[in-house]
Amino acid sequence: MVAEPNYEDAVVVVDHTKSNVVIGLICDDDVLRWITEHGEKGLDCKVEEMMNDDPVTVTPDDTVETALQRMNERILDHILVVSKDKEYKGWVNRYTILNKLIPG
Repeated sequence: MVAEPNYEDAVVVVDHTKSNVVIGLICDDDVLRWITEHGEKGLDCKVEEMMNDDPVTVTPDDTVETALQRMNERILDHILVVSKDKEYKGWVNRYTILNKLIPG
């Protein structure tokens, strides 16, 4: 298991022994929630204890509309892009999408 820094405010957790399969995500909200529940000593924990093990994702074949719908449902600014086998491909944020859709 390896944590890959990929977002401005989150870390994608992948299993390199399984072709970079996404197994979780830790965002700044997860860290704040963890500290609130466990105090600063709670930071001496394993990544798998803190991570969201079911992050919201899309595949490269999904539409932009699907990505925006999933982001809106969970009030997210970013969404992970994974293959059908959950292999990490990247991420996209709503600002990038909007900049592509609205010229100028």
